[in-house]
Amino acid sequence: MKFITEYDLRTQFNKRPFTNYRLEENVRLTPSARQFLIDQRIRIWDGEEGLADVLDKDGKDTPELAKLVNYIEILEAEFLVVISQIMDQNLKISEQIMQLKNELSGIRLNLIDGKVDSVVSFDCCPGINEENCCQDLDSCFEIKDFHIQLSNGKLLAQMNFLRAKMRLARIDCTNLFADFEDEKRRITVIESFNRIINKLSQLMCTAAGVQECRWAK
Repeated sequence: MKFITEYDLRTQFNKRPFTNYRLEENVRLTPSARQFLIDQRIRIWDGEEGLADVLDKDGKDTPELAKLVNYIEILEAEFLVVISQIMDQNLKISEQIMQLKNELSGIRLNLIDGKVDSVVSFDCCPGINEENCCQDLDSCFEIKDFHIQLSNGKLLAQMNFLRAKMRLARIDCTNLFADFEDEKRRITVIESFNRIINKLSQLMCTAAGVQECRWAK
């Protein structure tokens, strides 16, 4: 898969301005590249229809979608920063957070072309399992002040940070899809957000060494 960057497009545009841009097979635009085309009012073609036109038919302005895609790209970068900081603390958890980062990448690609494959797996626990992991479960585990004093305190604080950012992104994504006609696509994206958030809660619970789930009946 080849990615076209904003720098690539600016270089082409400065050499020879254009009003249409056609994506070749196995080629994608980075979010900043797509935003550049939108800002320049350049029509993006992908197959038989202009991709920008398709997004407009769904009921939202393309710039709003591009803004969310850029936000998710920032989230992916934040996941990588956290992973780099915790690898020496807990390799197993850092590998699972990398899996969550890959799921986040899938959400971004879904917003761009409507395709996503979930990669997050769940080890069943009293509160979260394969049946409810895609639902909004609130906080099955909440981090308190004393948690950061534990041996895994830094790890817990970083995962709590990622979970909070994911919840904010889910709100933005929910608002974006509010008027979309593609209900299946909306559900798929929101469920992916929920899977990441719930997995983070599960990892936080494990890292804190909780022996009894507060949701256990």
